[in-house]
Amino acid sequence: MHQDPIIIACGTDAGYVMPLAVMLRSVAEHLRDDRRVTCYVLYAGVTESDRARVTEGLPAHFEVKWIAADPSRVRGVPVWGRMPVTTYFKLLVPDLLPADETRAIWLDCDMLVTRDITSLWRFDLNGRAAAAAQDQVVPLVSSRGGISVWNEVGIPGEAKYFNAGVMVIDLVKWRTKGIASRALDYLRRNARSVMFWDQEGLNVSLASEWTELPRTWNVNVSVPGWRNAPRGGAPSILHFAGMLKPWSYRTTDPEWSLYNQYLDHTAWAGLRPEQTALRKLISFYERSGIRRVTHSLETIAVGFARRFSLRGAGRSEVHVRAPMGLESR
Repeated sequence: MHQDPIIIACGTDAGYVMPLAVMLRSVAEHLRDDRRVTCYVLYAGVTESDRARVTEGLPAHFEVKWIAADPSRVRGVPVWGRMPVTTYFKLLVPDLLPADETRAIWLDCDMLVTRDITSLWRFDLNGRAAAAAQDQVVPLVSSRGGISVWNEVGIPGEAKYFNAGVMVIDLVKWRTKGIASRALDYLRRNARSVMFWDQEGLNVSLASEWTELPRTWNVNVSVPGWRNAPRGGAPSILHFAGMLKPWSYRTTDPEWSLYNQYLDHTAWAGLRPEQTALRKLISFYERSGIRRVTHSLETIAVGFARRFSLRGAGRSEVHVRAPMGLESR
């Protein structure tokens, strides 16, 4: 066995334990037998029995360590829609992971990994604090949904904007440069204008401190025509970042079938979402040619949704619910 395990970090609440289990299973499926993994899961509101279900069936060389995260540590950050406050737990990674951990891969729960992540673990950061892929929906900081105050914070409008769902993190630099605390400060000061939660704060605090991952490591399957877009190869990570989540809606897409294959190797084997008339309609819209025309209007609608449901995270605000997948990052 390799002596240097790959370190993964992720976060969850009770509503995302099943997607977490599927994501971890997809990671394990593609690991070489001699490669060890230690996964730190920052959690709130997850029962001991659900934690046991998440790890059920994972190989012996895939260790999961659970770290209880206090939501009050991110009090005051903007929360809107159905996005749980636990999305901000990635900002607690430098403090909550053991001090002797120097690098980690952050993975959101709404993903499938389709190849060995060893090469991602070894990705050259070129002296930067993180690596991430450019966002497919918000490509620039000045794009709609990006950073509305980009000029005020001294970031060029043409600077690329990254998706924070997959990151390779230099924990030493994050700690010494206060990357996470700077992001939290920005989010609290600009709560009324922030669009995409922790991701915007990190794009500000890492503005000159990130290097770009190949798109294949974070492919947003909700973007219309994503299969035809140049990606530099087959997807290494599929990101279900849009309105449809495979645990909430049914489609005939091959990515959904692949998701269910991994799901059926977890403690939630056989579970499928109920098909209601509304869900059928939404699934039809998401996959229809109509959406290619109306997709740009969705970001405007998201802006309205944010405006009318914006709130500040309180001390005990943790969403414990069955996820509907209505967030769109």
